[in-house]
Amino acid sequence: MNNILSEMKPSLVRYSEIISNITDSAVSIIDNEMIRVLYVGGDWRDDVGKNCAEVGHIAYSALKTGQSQIMLEAAGHPSCQKCTYS
Repeated sequence: MNNILSEMKPSLVRYSEIISNITDSAVSIIDNEMIRVLYVGGDWRDDVGKNCAEVGHIAYSALKTGQSQIMLEAAGHPSCQKCTYS
């Protein structure tokens, strides 16, 4: 995480918490190498520092394809087939 996002982390945490509180949802920030830099508002904080492609995240699918991903339930969602948490 030796990049601009790591330098911005205090601000990212503050704004991510605000967004999470307003939207009542989790906020994840992923860098250009698919590494999750920050996660607030949810239960998967242990994924920070992991490569999204390796742990099977929907975020990886969205970033790879450039298409929006909507998940109403994780069970059965194509992006979660390889998820380490399924």
